[in-house]
Amino acid sequence: MSPYLLPLVVATLSGALLHYLAWIWLLYRWLPARVTKLLPRAANVLAAQLPVEDLLEKIADPRQATRLQPFVEQHIDRFLNQRLQEKMPMIAMFVGEKTLASLKAVLMDELHELLPQLIQQYGQQLSTQINIPLLLEQQVNKIPKEKILTACRHSVAPYQKYILIWGAVTGLVAGSMVTLLT
Repeated sequence: MSPYLLPLVVATLSGALLHYLAWIWLLYRWLPARVTKLLPRAANVLAAQLPVEDLLEKIADPRQATRLQPFVEQHIDRFLNQRLQEKMPMIAMFVGEKTLASLKAVLMDELHELLPQLIQQYGQQLSTQINIPLLLEQQVNKIPKEKILTACRHSVAPYQKYILIWGAVTGLVAGSMVTLLT
């Protein structure tokens, strides 16, 4: 065998072996067998990285609560103008438009202060009651195994040529070193 042919043969074999190990064996045999064990771990890592406190802060921000104000104001208007008369007709007889407007302003001010605190307390209660890692694990387990494997294969596919090139270069270097040493 020609000494110049040996590095090329080793490069080809190395590239094919690396392609088989990294692509075929890893993505089509190893990963499918272990995907059910890996997903709960991934869900736990994701849950640990989830910024629950930051989300609660953003939700309870008074500026966010002002977005609810038109809805709350509309509901208070409906209550004061319609339901109050239905529920308490005696009080409605003594209350005029000016008093209703004052009452509405007082209620809106109170709600403007109360709503962010209420949202924050409710969010904190929910975060302690809801087991986020378990919830994520359940949601991840609902995803079909084949869909996850397909997504993994598609995300790794662009790097397949680099695996082949790396295997070939490694084989070429190894073959050249063997040729030089003999």
